[in-house]
Parts: sequence; structure tokens; C-alpha cells
Amino acid sequence: MISRLSFAPDKYRSFLRNTDANIAIMTGFILPVLLSSSALAVDLASAYLQRRTAQSVVDLAAMNAANNMHIAEAAAQATLNANTFGKTNSIVVVKGRYSPDITIAPNARFKPGAQPFNAVQVTVSKDARLYFARTFTKERFEIKVAACAGAANEATFSVGSRLAALRGGLANTILNKLLGTTVELSLMDYNALANSEVRIDDLLNTINAKQNLQAGTFSEVLDHSVAVNDLVKSAATIATADGNDTAAFALRGLAGTVTPSLKVPLNKLINIGPYGIVATGDRTPGLGATVSMLDMLRAAAMIANGERQVAVNLDLGVPGIAKLSLDLAIGERPQYAPWVSVGETGITVSTSQTKLRLVAEVLGSGALKSTAIKLPVYLELATADASLSAISCIDNDNNKSATVAVRPGVARAAIADVNDSELLHPGLWKTLRKADIIKTPLLKVSAKAVVEVGNVTSTELEFDQPDVDDRVIKRANSNQMAQSIVSSLVEQTSFDISALGIINLSLFTPDVIRAVLVPVASTLDGVVSEILDTVGISLGEADVRVHGIRCGGSNLTG
Repeated sequence: MISRLSFAPDKYRSFLRNTDANIAIMTGFILPVLLSSSALAVDLASAYLQRRTAQSVVDLAAMNAANNMHIAEAAAQATLNANTFGKTNSIVVVKGRYSPDITIAPNARFKPGAQPFNAVQVTVSKDARLYFARTFTKERFEIKVAACAGAANEATFSVGSRLAALRGGLANTILNKLLGTTVELSLMDYNALANSEVRIDDLLNTINAKQNLQAGTFSEVLDHSVAVNDLVKSAATIATADGNDTAAFALRGLAGTVTPSLKVPLNKLINIGPYGIVATGDRTPGLGATVSMLDMLRAAAMIANGERQVAVNLDLGVPGIAKLSLDLAIGERPQYAPWVSVGETGITVSTSQTKLRLVAEVLGSGALKSTAIKLPVYLELATADASLSAISCIDNDNNKSATVAVRPGVARAAIADVNDSELLHPGLWKTLRKADIIKTPLLKVSAKAVVEVGNVTSTELEFDQPDVDDRVIKRANSNQMAQSIVSSLVEQTSFDISALGIINLSLFTPDVIRAVLVPVASTLDGVVSEILDTVGISLGEADVRVHGIRCGGSNLTG
């Protein structure tokens, strides 16, 4: 028997009309989609939160890198590590320069690689942590965030500051010649001026008021050339207000006798960097660094005498030296390189190029007794440069320092015949002539020697806040020979000796002549050192002082 299965039409229609358990059926079909969507939403939200967290950490990394520009990469990495940033795919740290100029499009204000650096851009990428998406895909979900931060860290520093050597006497003679005065400052006066400090903003505000410049900003004050005696009077006013009566008395004495025509362009004395636009009249935090009044006076004298020659007959009463004369030629400082500067890394200060001729008449001894020996020493000192290379502001004011890259000026010295017209001639070294050091009817001795001191590399000097507070002066040396340059010249001098037949030349050998000159050379080394100390320079050396470090803190710029 054959069985047949058949559906009654009415039963079939009844089944289709039945809606029992529809939700369950639909849920069964849609649940995988819902679960997948929920998983994706959770992962996306998690990735967004991770990106927000990563952005915050990278912001901190950029700010720390900007505060420590000289170790920007290490500072950024240290911040990531300290905030448990985790494994990264890449870290790119780019130093550059940020300009807040509103006329520049925001995305163009940061220029990678542009110097001097004042901003850092940090870009970091890492894989986001996914919870459910791994079930559906093996692809990585990468988070990439970037931050740019700039630092308003600044320092004030100067080159050519050697106060300890000023002892009156020779210092008086040279400063009086530079300033056109006849004032004899005592050791107490020098010490008072050296120990009296003046704020840069106080000095500029006082000059503006006393000279009735009516300048609205500090840069307008610096655009003026001021008579040195007016500059000294302004310093005296500040010293009186600060209660430094000894310094004020010495400055007033100087101001009354300084040559009236002697003027100093203020922008060659002081550079205040970004504070030029600040209005005059009030004290400015960024210009709170102080400078020694004696340093300021000496620098003003040097700058005002640019491309001038000073001649001095020195009566030092030195045993063995009958007569001593000095010719000092001071050149212009390089443009845009003043004595003291305020600003960010990259700014530079310089000394002046200086030429010096010292002629000593020596009393002979032994076989040369009663014979006058003339020893002409010529020195030429190239410009020494100091550049602010780094400022570190870890924990802001609690641990800050400044690094200055110093290149001592190359110095050349000679025993040779140099006349007045040749003293300022740039090609002098190619035409140096032997000098007649003994010239009598019976005996003639000529001599020549050349020594070069220095190098072209820079030395980095680091100053921390205690150095600033203690007014520490640090020195970059290029050659130890600088301390005994005249003695070195005498040791290397070649002599030409000629005499009439009645003279026994065996009595006048180079060794005999050198034996007379060696003790005098040692004395002249001290004289040369004091002369150069007085004008704030030295052979193959450069002295630097940092007057202030200001940590303005870093800020996000984009």
C-alpha cells in the first residue's frame, strides 16, 4: 500500500498566519550582526580613548622636549616611558622654529630645521589594543598622534669679563685713555663698581628718562647713540637709588671728565632680543638680569673707541725696563654681536678685534752693560665669539642651566718692526720685518719671532643657577702658551748680529742677548696680561658670564 503525504490548504494557510515566537526567530537571525556591531563599537570607543590618552602623553613629551632642546629626543622618550606609554611603532622628534605671527597660516608657523630652535614637534604611532575585532580581522589598527610645543626659555650672557685683574694703576691709565678722562680710581672704587650690579631694564628706563628720548619701547631706546658720560650718569643715578654710594661717587667723578664727543650706539652694547617691543617705564621680568657696572663701563669704552688707536707712555717703575710705551688699536665689533645679549638659543656676543704694540727699552747687563736694547712686541687678537647653544629648564626654576659655546679668538704675536701706519693694516703679517733691537755705532742686532696661539673650535661651558647667583666667570682656553707669550717669543727669536772689526763677536752671541731679555720677558708677560685684562680680552682665551636664566615654560603650539 502506498501512503501519500498531503497538506490541506487550510492547514497551510493557518501555519503562515501563525506569529508565535517571531521575535525569537528574528533574534536568532540578527544576533550575530548585533554582537558584531557591539564588539566593533566597543573597540572603536576603546581606540578613541586610547588615542585621547596617547595625545595627552605626546603633548607632555613635546613640552618636555621643548624645555630641554639640547636633548629633545631623550626628553621626549623619557616622558613616554614615565607615562607607561607602551610599545611604539615609531617616534619622530623634529626641532625647528615656531613663529606666532598671526599673518602666517597656522599649519605653516612651525618650520622644521629652522634655527635657532625654539620648538619641537613629536610624532608617535602605536597599535591600538583591540578586544573583539581580532575575531574578524588580523589587520592592525594604528594610532598616530603629533604635538608641537615651543619654549620661551631665555638667558642673558656676555663675553670678555675679567674683573679680578683690575687693580688700579695700569687699568686707570688705559681706561682714562679710552674715555678721555683723568680720573684716578682707587682699588676701592674698582671693587665697588665691580660689585655693583644694574638691571638692564632699569638702565634703559633711566637713559630714556634722563636723556628725554621719549621712546615708547625698549627697541626705540636702543636705536639711539648716547654720550658715554650720559650713560655713566645714568648708572650713577641707579647706584645712588640702590644705596651704592661708593660706586655712585666714582661714576659721578668719571662722568664729569669723559670726552663729551665719545658716544656709544646702545644696540652694540645691549641686545634684548624679544623684549624690544616691550613698553618702557616699568620693570620687565625678562630683563631682570643684572650686569656689573664696571663691565658695562669697560664695554662702553671699547665700543665707543671702535676703529680708534690709543697711545700710552707707561711709567710702571719696572726693574730692568727704562721705558715702556703702548699702542692699542681697537676694532669694531661684528655687526649684531653686542657685549651682552638677552634671548633664546642661537644668539651670539663677541669681543672686538684688538691690536697691541708694546715697546720696551731694556737696560743691558754683562757684556751689554750700558747698551740700550729695544724690544718691540706686537700682538693681534681676533674676535672671540660666544653663542648660547642650549637652555635646560628641568622642573622650571628648581633646576635650570645654560650652555654657551665659546670660540676663543686666534692670537698672533711677533717681535718685529711695526710702524704707526702699519698698525691698522690688515696685511701686516705678510710683510713683517726684523726689528733693530740694538743699534750703536759699533754693534747692530736685529731680531724677529712669530708665535700663533688659538684654534677655531668651540668649547661648551655650562652654567647652572648657583653660577649665575655667584657671578661665576668661566674661561675657554685654546693654548697654555697664552700665559707666557713674550717669553715664548724671546725663546724663538732669531738674531742677526753685525759689528765693526774691533768688537769681539764671541761676546755678543744670541744666547748672551737672550739671557738679558729672558728676565724682562717674564715681566712683560705680566704687563701684557694686565693690559688685556683691562680691556676684557686675553690671548687665546675667552671669558663668559651668564647673568640670568629665565624659564618661561613650554606651551603647545599646534
